[in-house]
Amino acid sequence: MQRQFILAVASSLLISLFLLFKTFSPKRPDIVFANTQQLFEYFKMTRDMKKSGEALSKPLMRQIDSLQQLIVTSKENSQSDRVRLMAGKRDSLRIIQQAFVSEKSSQIWDRINSYTKEFAQQNNYEIIIAAQQGTIMFGEPQNDVTNDLLEFINNRYEGGE
Repeated sequence: MQRQFILAVASSLLISLFLLFKTFSPKRPDIVFANTQQLFEYFKMTRDMKKSGEALSKPLMRQIDSLQQLIVTSKENSQSDRVRLMAGKRDSLRIIQQAFVSEKSSQIWDRINSYTKEFAQQNNYEIIIAAQQGTIMFGEPQNDVTNDLLEFINNRYEGGE
């Protein structure tokens, strides 16, 4: 009987200590936010995709530059053909660049979202709100995980854990 009483008191004391600890310990937020513009801009995959896009468009840009030089130095009767050719090359370049940007942006966002899910799970966040200019009027600075998330996604992109 005395043993049961001691166990009951000890259990009550442990539960009380747990509740006190839970009540007064600093709580990590369940809902945080991250600046998506910064994530996209400073994600290393974005930088890599920009470089590959520039390499893809360089040959066409050289052709356009050459045509511009020919137009400047050519006679009037052949200029109109070259102007039309240059306009066609510029249109082609614009179409190629737009398709590239659209496709690569989608791939980048897929990767950011995948890594963000891992980040949220590892840090026990229920929600990470995508903040852009004007979408969050105010957020406590301690709830802004942009820098931590950016470090995480860049590390994962480079093969880290």
